[in-house]
Amino acid sequence: MFKSLEKRGGFLCAAIFWAILIIGKLAGGALKWLIPLSACVASGVWLWIQDVIRKGRKHEWSAEQLRGQTATANLLPESVEWLNSFLEVVWGLMDPEMFAGVADTIEDVMQASVPGIIENVRVAEIDQGSNPFRILSLRSLPESHATDLAEGMREHNLKTKSVEETTAEEEGGDTYTLECSFAYHAKPTV
Repeated sequence: MFKSLEKRGGFLCAAIFWAILIIGKLAGGALKWLIPLSACVASGVWLWIQDVIRKGRKHEWSAEQLRGQTATANLLPESVEWLNSFLEVVWGLMDPEMFAGVADTIEDVMQASVPGIIENVRVAEIDQGSNPFRILSLRSLPESHATDLAEGMREHNLKTKSVEETTAEEEGGDTYTLECSFAYHAKPTV
């Protein structure tokens, strides 16, 4: 939008420059006065157009900042389709052997909790499947939530840990709280 405005402004300035020269010459003016006059008027119009473009870009940027602040303040989730596309690519690249430890843990838990009439429990196969889960929303929580969480953690740490451990943990850095909601739906079977 601003490029076309700048281009049109250039044509307008050239037209003003030549119009002042031609009309001034037809009216009997001397070129030694008409050239500086038309250059000054065309330059003034050009500077005015550049100022309008600068203000427009500034307004566009401030509107984008305001949109971001409003989205953060209203806790509106950001579109995460780009992240879902990335997850779909990475999902197929994951090695199923990564889940062997999970299978062992599930076997142990099931073995401990089955009734006495069942002798053995075995997980035959476990993998991530071909359909990745989808991230529905990812949003940044306001600083107040992080502050409340940090205060709660501090109180808990003071009760359960020494003062030195609590201080070292607090000096660990800043917190940035993200909320992620996701869902999984299996592909329909035939």
